[in-house]
Amino acid sequence: DALKGKGLRLRRQQDAAYFSLKNFGDSRADATKCTELDPFWAKGWYRKGLAEGGLQMHKDAEESFKRGLECSPKDAALQHALQEVKMLQGI
Repeated sequence: DALKGKGLRLRRQQDAAYFSLKNFGDSRADATKCTELDPFWAKGWYRKGLAEGGLQMHKDAEESFKRGLECSPKDAALQHALQEVKMLQGI
């Protein structure tokens, strides 16, 4: 659906902008919406996890990175982010 596609593109752009401004709450909200609209977009899960990490929500970030790796198992950025968040949790 064209409207859904435009909404997803806008959310992706907003999410990236919010994150660059360290507005992690809004970044997480937009990344969450992106993962709802396209649950197979690994980068959406990555961005959601980064925002959750910025909010010190490490367990949630871990889950987001794992979901991203389900979509793209060889994604080096997701693998690295998952290892970092595990270290922060002492896992």
